[in-house]
Amino acid sequence: NTLTIDHYNNCWISTLAGIWYIDENLENKQFISPLKLLDGRVFETEISTQYSDKSGGLWLGTVDRGLLYYHPDRFKFNYIGRSLFNKVGTQNLKVTCFAEYNNAILAGTNHGVFSFSKGSKTLKPFPSIPGDTNCNMMLKDSQMRVWICSNNGLFCLTDNETIHYEHHSDCLNLFETFDGVYYL
Repeated sequence: NTLTIDHYNNCWISTLAGIWYIDENLENKQFISPLKLLDGRVFETEISTQYSDKSGGLWLGTVDRGLLYYHPDRFKFNYIGRSLFNKVGTQNLKVTCFAEYNNAILAGTNHGVFSFSKGSKTLKPFPSIPGDTNCNMMLKDSQMRVWICSNNGLFCLTDNETIHYEHHSDCLNLFETFDGVYYL
């Protein structure tokens, strides 16, 4: 599914059955499945994406069960279930991408973008992105803007506004080169 390098240069690879951890020297590998939750339960589902945040935590998006959060100091996963996604109801929920924005974690899904702030008990719909948006990818660029590739075109989140660039087909990926050139 996806590959992420965390702040300790370890590699995390999501799969249909769990997640692979490979240390920075590529010497120690571990397949983690099932995932152990803080309350002792085990959790088995497809991991669709993951994101390493600036505090060293790892966010996992699932195909149909919400989010998991892992911090290496705790060694277990905190489950943020799909019932905490405000206004999604019982629809199928797939978390597809993540980004950090204004001290919150944004989770892109097949039902829009949701924001999770520390201390919050729910994920709130991000107000300037339509709820029918299928998020394909998020990119935080060198200017600290968050770009969202979606079925509704391209969105750019700056400090104080959301700019929508309409596109007649799905925007799947965006890449910024070291010299600031963007490829869509």
